[in-house]
Amino acid sequence: MATNSSNFHGSAPRRAHRSGTRKGRASRSRRHSVGRHSVRLLGWCWHIFLWLLLLGAVSARYISPNWFIIPAYLGLAFPGILLLFLVDYLILFVRRKWWQAAGQSLVLLLSWSTVVTYCPVRFGYPSPPAAPGGFDTLRVLSLNADAFFRNPQNKELAELPAIRYINETDAQIVCLQEAFYEGEKGKSVTEENILKFCPAYKYVKELGAQPSTSSRIALVSKYPIGSMRRLPIESVFNGGVVFSVRLPAGELAVYNLHLESFRVTKDDEELYLKDVQEDPLSLSGKVHRKLAPAFRTRALQCAVVRRDLEKQTAPYVLICGDLNDTPVSYTLSHVVPRGYIDCFKHAGRGPGLSYYMNWGAFRLDHAFASPSLIPVRAQIDTQADVSDHKPLLLTFLIPKPHPAPEA
Repeated sequence: MATNSSNFHGSAPRRAHRSGTRKGRASRSRRHSVGRHSVRLLGWCWHIFLWLLLLGAVSARYISPNWFIIPAYLGLAFPGILLLFLVDYLILFVRRKWWQAAGQSLVLLLSWSTVVTYCPVRFGYPSPPAAPGGFDTLRVLSLNADAFFRNPQNKELAELPAIRYINETDAQIVCLQEAFYEGEKGKSVTEENILKFCPAYKYVKELGAQPSTSSRIALVSKYPIGSMRRLPIESVFNGGVVFSVRLPAGELAVYNLHLESFRVTKDDEELYLKDVQEDPLSLSGKVHRKLAPAFRTRALQCAVVRRDLEKQTAPYVLICGDLNDTPVSYTLSHVVPRGYIDCFKHAGRGPGLSYYMNWGAFRLDHAFASPSLIPVRAQIDTQADVSDHKPLLLTFLIPKPHPAPEA
C-alpha cells in the first residue's frame, strides 16, 4: 500500500506538469493565432488603403477642386501612387495571396482608362484609316517659349535655341505661349524678327494673354491667319487666344492656351526641399497655399474654353498649349466637349514628360483635336533644351475631298 501511495503522490505532479504544459502550449497557440490574424488584418488594411488611394487619384478627373481639393493632390501624385500599387500587386502574386490580388486586379481594371491616359502603351503609331481621296498632312509645334529664355545673355536673336528649333522642325503651324515680353527694342523677340529669322513662315499674329499683361500668345504659320480673339479667361497673367487659319481643306480654329500656373519658382523648390529636412510640418501648408488656388482657377478657366468650343463652327479645331495640369486632372477631363480627341493618348506613347522640376517631372503641355483631324503622331521632344518646357510635336492627317464621279 505504501508503494501504491508513493506512486499516486508521485504521479500527481507529473499530471500537473503535463496539464500546465498543455495550457502553456494552448496559450502560445492562441497568441500565435492572434498574431497571425493581426498581421492578416493589417495586410488587408494596407491593400484597401492602396485601393482607395489609387481610386482617389482617378477621381481627380471627375471631382472639381472647387468642390473638394484632395483628389486634385492625389491626381498630381498619380504616377507615384500607381508605382506603389503595381509593386504591391507583384508582391501579392509572388506570395500567392490570391484574394488580395483579385481585389487589386479589380481596382486596376477600374483605373485602366486613367492609366493609359497618363502613359499610353504602344509599340508603334496608329495607322490612318482609308480615305478615297487620300490625305493632307498637317504638322504642328506647341511650345511654351519662356520668352525665348528671356535672352539672358543678349544673344543674337537668330541664335536663340527656340528660333533654331522652329526652323529645324519645319512645322506648318507653331503655337507659342509666353512667346515674348515687352522689352527694350532689339533685345526681345517680336513679330518682325520672327518673320526675319524664320523665313519659311509668312504669317505671325500675337495677342496678350490678358489686356494688361506683357506675356504674349502667338501663332506662326505657313498658312494665312485670319481673325484672332482673346478668350474671356480671368487671370492676372494667363489666358488663351483663338486664331483662325485658312488651310487648303478649310478653316482651322486654333485654341492656343496658357492656363493658370502653380507659380512655383526655383526659389520655392529650394525652400520646399529645405523644409523637408528642417521643418516638414510647415511644408504642407506652404504647398497648399501655392497649389490649391491654381487648381481651383484652372477648373473655372477650362469651363470658359469648353463653353466656347461648344459654339465653335469651324470644320477643323485644334486645342493645344501649356495647360499647366497633368493628364490625371479635372482640367484635362473637362476642357473640351465629348467627342474631341486627346492627341497624346491617341497617338503618343510613354508618359511624355514636358516639364522638369527638382522634385518631379510632369506632362503639362497637351493637345486635343476635333474628329475631322486625325492625329497619327504626338511626341514630347525630351531631348530639346529650348525652354523650361519641352516642345510638343503633332502630326495630323486631313482627308482630302473625294472627287465626285463624272456623270
